[in-house]
Amino acid sequence: MIEFAREVGLISVYEGTDTEPVRFAVPEIYRLALNMRRKGQA
Repeated sequence: MIEFAREVGLISVYEGTDTEPVRFAVPEIYRLALNMRRKGQA
């Protein structure tokens, strides 16, 4: 499922490598639609 999400642009690797990701970046438009919040942000 993660590979598909990366393929369609839902997420991208933010930290780590393509083969061993540590953190992912999610575009703002998807975070708003999914009611996701940023951790550590005011």
